[in-house]
Amino acid sequence: MTFRVAFQMEPMEATNPAETHTLALMREAQDRGFEVWHFTPRDVLLRGEQVIATARRVALYLERTPHFTHGAPETLDLRTLDVILIRQDPPFNMEYITSTYKLEMLKGEVLVVNDPAAIRNLPEKLYPFRFVRFMPPTLVTYAQAEVDAFRAAQGDIVVKPLYGFHGHGVAHIHAGDSYELPDNLMEPLMFQKYLAEIKEGNKRVIFIDGEVDKAIVTVPEAGEFRVYRNSTDHAYTLNVRDWEICRAIGEDLKKQGLLFVGIDMIGDYLTEINVTSVGSIRRINSIYGGKCEARVWDAIVQRRRSS
Repeated sequence: MTFRVAFQMEPMEATNPAETHTLALMREAQDRGFEVWHFTPRDVLLRGEQVIATARRVALYLERTPHFTHGAPETLDLRTLDVILIRQDPPFNMEYITSTYKLEMLKGEVLVVNDPAAIRNLPEKLYPFRFVRFMPPTLVTYAQAEVDAFRAAQGDIVVKPLYGFHGHGVAHIHAGDSYELPDNLMEPLMFQKYLAEIKEGNKRVIFIDGEVDKAIVTVPEAGEFRVYRNSTDHAYTLNVRDWEICRAIGEDLKKQGLLFVGIDMIGDYLTEINVTSVGSIRRINSIYGGKCEARVWDAIVQRRRSS
């Protein structure tokens, strides 16, 4: 069976073979002989009962420059596809939410990875509240008085945009620092107790169809508490506490239809559950060998054939 698959993601011109993990998934689909299409969220439209995208056929050549070619834009009825992978990064805004509504209309006809309703309902920094027993002390608020009380109780804290990614906008507020909420916030901010264990690294665990695949630990550079900034990746073996967290989350991932997920832990605490454009594929492959993307596609193919 030749699968027809599409990737909803950023423009191909914005991708980088050394950094864009989605290209590994796309290349694996190509190597399996699948028909591969590309479109962005803005390329999808609704016309009556139809869900249509202005899409292009894609071929990848990751070992050369340019690393891809694509055909002329075509009108693609998304119901004719077998699989769509949602791979655009946040921010989680109204365009992002509207995109999940459009793709949710394909439910029961096309396998969308990850399930768009689950992506919409379980954003990365709020999903962990289903497992609050594993979280560090955390506050989500618009209120300065709440922030002040939280700081008095916790000392050093970290402030995070609720719908950002890759550490953008994250700041460490020391106990003696002054801090005032920005004016005219469009959304609440997240505040968490600063975890000194971040010096030992951020633990990323990849789940495929609710089962732990691989884990790595990313150690920030000296003087930095955020990862992805000159940090280093290492193999990581889960400890007893990690497995307790992973078992609880894995069971829920299966219920939610979330096939490819990455969670983040610092020390004994769960900090995020990443459900959209999960990265780490190339980093895992470089440490462990093998092909994480192949294991993801094995699970997708099995799910599609059983649906």
